[in-house]
Amino acid sequence: LEFTRQLAMQHQSLAQSNQELEKSNQQLDAKVQHLSILTQKYEHELALFKQHKFGSKNEHLTAKQIHLWDEAVEEDIAAVDLELERL
Repeated sequence: LEFTRQLAMQHQSLAQSNQELEKSNQQLDAKVQHLSILTQKYEHELALFKQHKFGSKNEHLTAKQIHLWDEAVEEDIAAVDLELERL
């Protein structure tokens, strides 16, 4: 009888641990997906920066476009800083 009770307690403990691990796994999967999306976004932005820097000289930007570009870069940097603080 005691052995059966111990087995039941171990089973309950293992079931609880399993639930906790599944929850943790789901959270990690969500984080991986989020970071994957961020990586894709930053790779795209890097490609745009490279295109801007090394692109054809016929593709000059107007002063207004440059100003908007600079604002976007500042916003992106702030967003990255905020994301890093959250991690």
